[in-house]
Amino acid sequence: MKIHPKVLTAFVGYLKNSGHGINEKNGCLVMRRGVKDAIIDCRVEENITVNDYGYRLYMTFMHRWLNEGKRFLSKMQQLGLMIVSRVKGRNYIDC
Repeated sequence: MKIHPKVLTAFVGYLKNSGHGINEKNGCLVMRRGVKDAIIDCRVEENITVNDYGYRLYMTFMHRWLNEGKRFLSKMQQLGLMIVSRVKGRNYIDC
């Protein structure tokens, strides 16, 4: 299932904020919480895909955005930018 590339950073921030750890595996972001993994394949920037668990989290993220508005998205975007820049600094991914 696909997610929109413009909200990827905010979505990563949302996952981190909800207690998911971040790792990289074969060019994909792996966000783990407990025994469940949200796998985000962002090797092709125009075609970002996620697994079923990740898509359910994405839909929850989108509903929260609709309910809480622009302030929520802005907060998650800022958090996501910090996380992605740290991951890029460790040369994990190029998202």
